[in-house]
Amino acid sequence: MKKILHAAGLISALLASTLVCAAEPAAPASLNRIMADIGTTMIDIYPIIVTQRELTAAEKKLLRARIKRLSELFVSAEPFIRARPETYAVSYRFILEYLRETQRAIDDKNLDYARNRLYGLGSICTSCHTQDTKLRTLFTGAGRERFPDDAAYAEFNFLTRNYAEAEKYIERDLRSGNTKSEYELIRPLQRLIIIYTQIKNQPGAGADVLSKFVELPTHTEVTRGELQGWIAGMRQLELRGVSKITAPTFTEIEAHIQEFLGPLDQPLPVMRVRPGQEIQRIWLNGVLYHYLNRKP
Repeated sequence: MKKILHAAGLISALLASTLVCAAEPAAPASLNRIMADIGTTMIDIYPIIVTQRELTAAEKKLLRARIKRLSELFVSAEPFIRARPETYAVSYRFILEYLRETQRAIDDKNLDYARNRLYGLGSICTSCHTQDTKLRTLFTGAGRERFPDDAAYAEFNFLTRNYAEAEKYIERDLRSGNTKSEYELIRPLQRLIIIYTQIKNQPGAGADVLSKFVELPTHTEVTRGELQGWIAGMRQLELRGVSKITAPTFTEIEAHIQEFLGPLDQPLPVMRVRPGQEIQRIWLNGVLYHYLNRKP
């Protein structure tokens, strides 16, 4: 078990992934209610977080108020998180400190730093959302008109667990023809990988989806090569029959760890992780989460 826990920590550190949670801090009704309130709070500030211009005085005031509200809501979630498996608690403790640091940046009038941290909040929150594979329930989201572009709307839906809408707007954004940096191309493709490999455990279907984007004219040689490597890795996973694995045993997981990562009691050499290896680790991350969430 020690080895499995070590692997879970290792893979979680390798992967970026959202604990968005919500009810009134004084008397929260449920974790779902808290999540809904946090989602509503994020709607108010997400366009402010992603905008590339200077904020107005009113926006700065709103940002300060909403960060304070987010902190209160996350604190109110503590009794519910305590009842969850430890993998949730790790992300929860991290996010509380993350918000405290963001609040300190606001207090020091360092708004650009605070905005950058809030943009990164989505990936941290996803580390919890991708564990339970459930779609959002109480939180209804927001319309496209509230967001500055398709990319921002896709990212917001991904971090609030509306994966169908996220995929729809990822495709719109990638096919828009707008000039993009390599990061702006890679990030949404990585979101699709997480949806199909870690959450749905359908790497074959994911490879089909990603294949639609190989010929995008905005690709560089690097981004197209990464994408082709990810597709090949997902095809290999599907051939192994991993999509049929629903409740792996300790022995099965240990065998996959040895195969994909090697002996964990030996230092890993410093090397670049190949695209196919990234796919293996994203899948293994999901398997480990689901195993540990059964409280073995």
